[in-house]
Amino acid sequence: MKKLSRTWAQISIVCAAASVVGIVGGWAVDSPELMTGGFLCLLASYAIKAAVFRCPRCGWWGGIPKWTKGSSIRCPKCGMPMEYDR
Repeated sequence: MKKLSRTWAQISIVCAAASVVGIVGGWAVDSPELMTGGFLCLLASYAIKAAVFRCPRCGWWGGIPKWTKGSSIRCPKCGMPMEYDR
């Protein structure tokens, strides 16, 4: 069974956090460049999620990026466990 990449999960989480900082920070200091960077980070996070976090059985792309090991995640569509490497 194909495992999801924890490295890509961590990159996706960092991009999502950077997008929040960029959008809120750009709004607070009225900087369109910072807000644009935040939106680009948000798009990168979603692109990584759509490309990497697919169910190995049915191909559903709604996998949740996780930073560390923890409880197992199951695909809501088919019920198969979605495992990470490392």
